[in-house]
Amino acid sequence: MRQKFSLKKFFKKKNSHVPTFEEWYNDNCADKRFFGEPIMMPREAEEVYNELLKSGFFDDDGPINIKDSPISFF
Repeated sequence: MRQKFSLKKFFKKKNSHVPTFEEWYNDNCADKRFFGEPIMMPREAEEVYNELLKSGFFDDDGPINIKDSPISFF
C-alpha cells in the first residue's frame, strides 16, 4: 500500500524548540558517523545551520520553500 503525506504536515513540529548550533552540529555529526558519511567542518556546518534558520526549517510550519503536495515514501 502506498502511503501519501502532505509535506507541510510531515515537517510540522509539535515542539517549537529550535536547537542551538552545538545541539544541531552534535546530532548531525552523530548521524553522519552512523551512516559512514564525512563530517562537516564546524565553519561549513555553521553556514548550513544559518541557511536552515533563514529557510524556516525549524519553524512550526516547516521550511518555507517546500510546496505542500503529496509525496510517496513507497
